[in-house]
Amino acid sequence: MALFLWPHEYIPHPGVSFASNIGMPSYRSTMSSGKTRQRNKLSSELSFYNATWSLTDLQRGEFQAIVKVNLRGGSDWFEILLPVNSGMELVTARFVDGKLSETYEDTMYWSVSATLECKGVPTVTEVELDALLMQLESEGC
Repeated sequence: MALFLWPHEYIPHPGVSFASNIGMPSYRSTMSSGKTRQRNKLSSELSFYNATWSLTDLQRGEFQAIVKVNLRGGSDWFEILLPVNSGMELVTARFVDGKLSETYEDTMYWSVSATLECKGVPTVTEVELDALLMQLESEGC
């Protein structure tokens, strides 16, 4: 089954509010020696993004309908364009715990916030990292 593609008009804009919290899913021990001091909890890396949308009353109603109908209350995975790494990338996401926070901002405007759990966020390859470091070094950074 194909994943729902999030509508482009509801992409969180970095200027509004967009923040990431990327953590490595691993267990760590306090042992100073031994074979394994860290091991992965999961086979894939998850990233979390806090996103805020500024919506009119009509957009807020459409937004709620998308979450309720197309995403089963926010529990289903969907595809969305997000500003990750060096540009907009299509990633697979879902709302954490299906929760949305809504605040009435101004006449007929709402601030809708949510945390997105994302998988498949592209990471920088070793070659790209080397190129970036060389560029920074040549710029004197």
